[in-house]
Amino acid sequence: MEGCRGFNADQINHDALIDLTVLLGFNNVMDAFHNVHNEEVPRFFSDERKNKGGIILTDNFYRLGEQYQYDNLAAETEARWRLVETAWELNVPKHLIQIDYKEESREFFADNKLRRVPVTAASPSLNGYQKVLACIDCNRGVNGKFAKLPSLPLLERLHARNEYLITSHHPLRETLMVQTGCSTEKRQQFLQDAYNCSITHYGIHQKWQPPQQGIAIF
Repeated sequence: MEGCRGFNADQINHDALIDLTVLLGFNNVMDAFHNVHNEEVPRFFSDERKNKGGIILTDNFYRLGEQYQYDNLAAETEARWRLVETAWELNVPKHLIQIDYKEESREFFADNKLRRVPVTAASPSLNGYQKVLACIDCNRGVNGKFAKLPSLPLLERLHARNEYLITSHHPLRETLMVQTGCSTEKRQQFLQDAYNCSITHYGIHQKWQPPQQGIAIF
Protein backbone atom coordinates (compact mmCIF):
# COMPACT_ATOMS: atom_id res chain seq x y z
CA MET A 1 0.00 0.00 0.00
CA GLU A 2 2.80 2.41 0.87
CA GLY A 3 4.50 1.53 -2.40
CA CYS A 4 1.31 2.39 -4.35
CA ARG A 5 1.05 5.71 -2.53
CA GLY A 6 4.68 6.45 -3.31
CA PHE A 7 4.18 5.60 -6.99
CA ASN A 8 1.06 7.79 -7.21
CA ALA A 9 3.01 10.65 -5.63
CA ASP A 10 5.89 10.19 -8.13
CA GLN A 11 8.24 9.24 -5.29
CA ILE A 12 9.20 5.88 -6.86
CA ASN A 13 9.14 4.63 -10.46
CA HIS A 14 7.21 1.72 -11.98
CA ASP A 15 10.07 -0.77 -11.65
CA ALA A 16 10.46 0.05 -7.95
CA LEU A 17 6.73 -0.47 -7.45
CA ILE A 18 6.93 -3.93 -9.04
CA ASP A 19 9.93 -4.84 -6.89
CA LEU A 20 8.07 -3.80 -3.73
CA THR A 21 4.99 -5.76 -4.80
CA VAL A 22 7.03 -8.91 -5.37
CA LEU A 23 8.78 -8.44 -2.02
CA LEU A 24 5.80 -7.49 0.16
CA GLY A 25 2.60 -8.06 -1.80
CA PHE A 26 1.86 -11.55 -0.46
CA ASN A 27 3.08 -11.20 3.12
CA ASN A 28 -0.41 -11.11 4.61
CA VAL A 29 -2.11 -13.15 1.90
CA MET A 30 -0.31 -16.36 2.81
CA ASP A 31 -1.37 -16.06 6.45
CA ALA A 32 -5.00 -15.17 5.75
CA PHE A 33 -5.67 -17.15 2.59
CA HIS A 34 -7.16 -20.19 4.33
CA ASN A 35 -9.40 -18.32 6.77
CA VAL A 36 -12.92 -18.90 5.46
CA HIS A 37 -16.08 -18.19 7.44
CA ASN A 38 -14.05 -17.61 10.63
CA GLU A 39 -12.41 -21.02 10.35
CA GLU A 40 -9.26 -22.31 8.67
CA VAL A 41 -9.85 -24.72 5.81
CA PRO A 42 -7.31 -27.44 4.91
CA ARG A 43 -4.21 -25.87 3.36
CA PHE A 44 -3.15 -26.93 -0.11
CA PHE A 45 0.43 -25.77 0.44
CA SER A 46 3.01 -25.47 3.17
CA ASP A 47 4.81 -22.15 3.52
CA GLU A 48 8.52 -22.80 3.04
CA ARG A 49 9.53 -19.32 1.92
CA LYS A 50 12.00 -18.85 4.77
CA ASN A 51 13.67 -22.24 4.42
CA LYS A 52 13.35 -23.06 0.73
CA GLY A 53 12.32 -19.79 -0.86
CA GLY A 54 8.82 -20.85 -1.88
CA ILE A 55 5.80 -23.00 -1.13
CA ILE A 56 5.32 -26.77 -1.33
CA LEU A 57 2.04 -28.17 -2.64
CA THR A 58 0.34 -30.74 -0.40
CA ASP A 59 -1.94 -33.67 -1.22
CA ASN A 60 -4.93 -31.37 -0.68
CA PHE A 61 -4.00 -29.53 -3.86
CA TYR A 62 -4.22 -32.71 -5.90
CA ARG A 63 -7.46 -33.70 -4.19
CA LEU A 64 -8.87 -30.41 -5.44
CA GLY A 65 -8.32 -31.66 -8.97
CA GLU A 66 -10.59 -34.62 -8.22
CA GLN A 67 -13.57 -32.42 -7.29
CA TYR A 68 -16.31 -31.52 -9.75
CA GLN A 69 -15.70 -27.78 -9.17
CA TYR A 70 -12.16 -28.02 -10.53
CA ASP A 71 -13.29 -27.77 -14.17
CA ASN A 72 -14.78 -24.35 -13.43
CA LEU A 73 -11.87 -23.02 -11.36
CA ALA A 74 -9.98 -21.22 -14.13
CA ALA A 75 -13.11 -19.65 -15.64
CA GLU A 76 -14.44 -18.51 -12.26
CA THR A 77 -11.09 -17.05 -11.17
CA GLU A 78 -10.77 -15.08 -14.41
CA ALA A 79 -14.39 -13.93 -14.22
CA ARG A 80 -14.05 -12.73 -10.62
CA TRP A 81 -11.09 -10.61 -11.65
CA ARG A 82 -13.11 -9.13 -14.51
CA LEU A 83 -15.87 -8.27 -12.04
CA VAL A 84 -13.36 -6.39 -9.88
CA GLU A 85 -12.05 -4.59 -12.97
CA THR A 86 -15.61 -3.60 -13.83
CA ALA A 87 -16.04 -2.11 -10.36
CA TRP A 88 -12.86 -0.11 -10.83
CA GLU A 89 -14.00 1.09 -14.24
CA LEU A 90 -17.36 2.23 -12.82
CA ASN A 91 -15.57 3.75 -9.81
CA VAL A 92 -17.88 2.01 -7.34
CA PRO A 93 -17.28 -0.66 -4.66
CA LYS A 94 -17.61 -4.11 -6.22
CA HIS A 95 -20.29 -5.14 -3.70
CA LEU A 96 -22.58 -2.34 -4.92
CA ILE A 97 -22.58 -3.29 -8.60
CA GLN A 98 -26.10 -4.06 -9.82
CA ILE A 99 -26.21 -6.81 -12.43
CA ASP A 100 -28.99 -6.90 -15.04
CA TYR A 101 -29.67 -9.44 -17.77
CA LYS A 102 -30.81 -8.73 -21.34
CA GLU A 103 -32.70 -11.80 -22.51
CA GLU A 104 -32.67 -11.01 -26.24
CA SER A 105 -28.88 -11.07 -26.46
CA ARG A 106 -28.30 -13.24 -23.36
CA GLU A 107 -25.86 -10.69 -21.96
CA PHE A 108 -25.22 -9.50 -18.41
CA PHE A 109 -24.81 -5.78 -17.68
CA ALA A 110 -23.44 -3.83 -14.73
CA ASP A 111 -25.62 -0.78 -14.13
CA ASN A 112 -24.36 2.22 -12.17
CA LYS A 113 -27.46 4.32 -13.05
CA LEU A 114 -25.39 6.36 -15.52
CA ARG A 115 -24.35 3.79 -18.09
CA ARG A 116 -24.55 0.05 -18.70
CA VAL A 117 -21.36 -1.96 -19.13
CA PRO A 118 -21.49 -5.54 -20.51
CA VAL A 119 -20.07 -8.07 -18.02
CA THR A 120 -21.17 -11.32 -19.66
CA ALA A 121 -17.62 -12.62 -19.34
CA ALA A 122 -17.96 -12.35 -15.56
CA SER A 123 -21.00 -14.64 -15.33
CA PRO A 124 -19.00 -17.60 -13.89
CA SER A 125 -17.96 -15.37 -10.99
CA LEU A 126 -21.59 -14.49 -10.27
CA ASN A 127 -22.36 -18.17 -9.98
CA GLY A 128 -19.32 -18.64 -7.75
CA TYR A 129 -20.46 -15.76 -5.54
CA GLN A 130 -24.15 -16.55 -5.33
CA LYS A 131 -24.49 -20.32 -5.96
CA VAL A 132 -28.08 -19.83 -7.18
CA LEU A 133 -28.03 -18.87 -10.87
CA ALA A 134 -31.03 -20.60 -12.47
CA CYS A 135 -30.69 -22.81 -15.53
CA ILE A 136 -32.68 -22.32 -18.74
CA ASP A 137 -35.15 -25.06 -17.77
CA CYS A 138 -35.93 -23.34 -14.47
CA ASN A 139 -36.29 -19.93 -16.13
CA ARG A 140 -38.12 -20.73 -19.34
CA GLY A 141 -38.70 -24.49 -19.47
CA VAL A 142 -42.05 -26.28 -19.45
CA ASN A 143 -41.81 -26.76 -15.70
CA GLY A 144 -40.10 -23.44 -15.01
CA LYS A 145 -40.84 -21.22 -12.03
CA PHE A 146 -42.69 -18.44 -13.91
CA ALA A 147 -45.24 -16.91 -11.45
CA LYS A 148 -45.12 -19.75 -8.93
CA LEU A 149 -44.05 -19.44 -5.31
CA PRO A 150 -40.84 -21.19 -4.30
CA SER A 151 -41.39 -24.07 -1.91
CA LEU A 152 -40.63 -23.39 1.76
CA PRO A 153 -37.47 -25.57 1.66
CA LEU A 154 -36.15 -23.33 -1.14
CA LEU A 155 -36.93 -20.24 0.94
CA GLU A 156 -35.09 -21.77 3.90
CA ARG A 157 -32.09 -22.53 1.70
CA LEU A 158 -32.06 -18.94 0.44
CA HIS A 159 -32.02 -17.67 4.01
CA ALA A 160 -29.21 -20.10 4.92
CA ARG A 161 -27.18 -18.92 1.93
CA ASN A 162 -27.67 -15.27 2.82
CA GLU A 163 -26.64 -15.84 6.43
CA TYR A 164 -23.51 -17.70 5.34
CA LEU A 165 -22.45 -14.89 3.02
CA ILE A 166 -23.17 -12.22 5.63
CA THR A 167 -21.38 -13.88 8.56
CA SER A 168 -18.34 -14.72 6.42
CA HIS A 169 -17.92 -11.05 5.35
CA HIS A 170 -18.45 -11.99 1.73
CA PRO A 171 -18.35 -9.14 -0.87
CA LEU A 172 -22.15 -9.41 -1.11
CA ARG A 173 -22.54 -8.89 2.65
CA GLU A 174 -23.37 -5.18 2.59
CA THR A 175 -25.74 -5.51 -0.35
CA LEU A 176 -27.69 -8.31 1.33
CA MET A 177 -27.95 -6.40 4.60
CA VAL A 178 -29.13 -3.22 2.87
CA GLN A 179 -31.77 -5.11 0.92
CA THR A 180 -33.02 -7.56 3.58
CA GLY A 181 -32.17 -6.22 7.06
CA CYS A 182 -29.37 -5.65 9.57
CA SER A 183 -30.19 -8.63 11.83
CA THR A 184 -30.98 -12.32 11.29
CA GLU A 185 -34.51 -11.80 12.57
CA LYS A 186 -35.18 -8.90 10.20
CA ARG A 187 -33.77 -10.81 7.24
CA GLN A 188 -35.91 -13.82 8.04
CA GLN A 189 -38.97 -11.61 8.37
CA PHE A 190 -38.16 -9.89 5.07
CA LEU A 191 -38.34 -13.20 3.20
CA GLN A 192 -41.49 -14.23 5.04
CA ASP A 193 -43.16 -10.89 4.27
CA ALA A 194 -42.33 -11.24 0.57
CA TYR A 195 -43.76 -14.76 0.62
CA ASN A 196 -46.95 -13.65 2.37
CA CYS A 197 -47.33 -10.65 0.06
CA SER A 198 -47.26 -12.90 -3.01
CA ILE A 199 -50.15 -14.92 -1.59
CA THR A 200 -52.22 -12.05 -0.17
CA HIS A 201 -51.88 -9.37 -2.84
CA TYR A 202 -51.14 -11.35 -5.98
CA GLY A 203 -53.07 -14.53 -5.30
CA ILE A 204 -50.11 -16.79 -6.05
CA HIS A 205 -50.61 -20.16 -4.38
CA GLN A 206 -48.96 -22.71 -6.65
CA LYS A 207 -45.66 -23.92 -5.18
CA TRP A 208 -42.57 -24.63 -7.25
CA GLN A 209 -39.86 -27.17 -6.44
CA PRO A 210 -37.44 -27.99 -9.30
CA PRO A 211 -35.62 -31.32 -9.55
CA GLN A 212 -32.19 -31.13 -7.95
CA GLN A 213 -29.26 -30.50 -10.29
CA GLY A 214 -25.83 -31.36 -8.91
CA ILE A 215 -24.75 -31.15 -5.27
CA ALA A 216 -26.65 -28.74 -3.04
CA ILE A 217 -24.40 -26.05 -1.54
CA PHE A 218 -26.94 -24.76 0.98
